[in-house]
Amino acid sequence: MRGTLTLADFARFHYFHWLHRIWPAVLVVLISGVAIIALLAAFLTPGIDVDKRPVSILLPVWLCLVAAMPFLAARRQFKRQAYLREPIVHVFTAEGINSSSPSVSSEVKWRIVENVRETSRLFLVYYAPNQAP
Repeated sequence: MRGTLTLADFARFHYFHWLHRIWPAVLVVLISGVAIIALLAAFLTPGIDVDKRPVSILLPVWLCLVAAMPFLAARRQFKRQAYLREPIVHVFTAEGINSSSPSVSSEVKWRIVENVRETSRLFLVYYAPNQAP
């Protein structure tokens, strides 16, 4: 297999990996935030003027940060590691995976592979719980 990775490939990996692990936390915080806003609206005395903007703004800001973090991490990794932008050739054999590019070459035995995942656009071979080069 031969190709060159793009920033979009790294962003897809980061979104898949990061959101795959944290979606329960995002769901809990989202439900909690909506519940807090609903409770504030329901139980505040009508005569008392309380500023609800900080609470109602915090949740959307947090959700925007959650949505942006994987892309920012992918962009930082892609920018800092120049060898990731080079064309690479992966050869799959009975013994393992041989990879080579102008700057880096590696050989990984199948016994090192912890997990393999396939998405609609990615084929991920995990050498560690969070590493799938």
